[in-house]
Amino acid sequence: RRKVFMYIDHLIASEREKVLHLSFSDSVIKKHRQQLNEYGFFTVSIENEQNPMNNGLSIILHGPPIKTKHSPVFHNHEYYEMVYVYRGGCVNTFRDHEVILSQGDILLLNPNVLHCLHTLHEQDCVFNIMLSRSLFEESMLLLLSDNKLFSNFIVSYMYQINTSQEFLYFPAQQDGQVDDIVTNLIYQVRERSSSGNGNVIQYLLAVLFTLLARIHAEENNINAETQPKIASLLDIISYINQNSNTVNLSVLEER
Repeated sequence: RRKVFMYIDHLIASEREKVLHLSFSDSVIKKHRQQLNEYGFFTVSIENEQNPMNNGLSIILHGPPIKTKHSPVFHNHEYYEMVYVYRGGCVNTFRDHEVILSQGDILLLNPNVLHCLHTLHEQDCVFNIMLSRSLFEESMLLLLSDNKLFSNFIVSYMYQINTSQEFLYFPAQQDGQVDDIVTNLIYQVRERSSSGNGNVIQYLLAVLFTLLARIHAEENNINAETQPKIASLLDIISYINQNSNTVNLSVLEER
């Protein structure tokens, strides 16, 4: 666990340096300007020169606070986005309201929702975890078939059932289990970026979403019997924590 958190702190330092020199290609800027002029918002692609992909995921540190005040510039995505506050806080502005996030909070957004995310202080550390639609809708949906909260969230967006839910919000937990899983996910995606860890990443996502569904059920007094069991999944995350350099799918399957 200590190794993972040391890596995260190192990653934050290097990402902060990158953000200072961040620039998009002229073609991307032109495309976004055209979309803003025509629609009043722009759409962000998961695949561009700033966001290297690993097994359907891309993870970046959100930029520093903007010095000058201006009206929010809304955008949506070609992917699902999970906002994780590692340290500090941030504000996600929607068309008609704001969601203020604090350390440990998670916000999962469907691709269509228009929003504008910004940090407030230089020390805020917020990770944008981008999950491709194919990862969610082809791979994760099967793993989450008995997780009604997330499967309904995905299916309602895929088939536009009534009004699809814009986001799922999960407040920080004191026991540290969610933070352990998310930081391990960041480590697997950014540090161990080999093709062989795709199944480990999917296991981590399944563990995370299962745990978040259980937390959501407990906080909203939903019948626990309808929720997926998490004991064996937490055993897996504990094993990954202790064997992050050697873990692979065949070892996990044996457990």
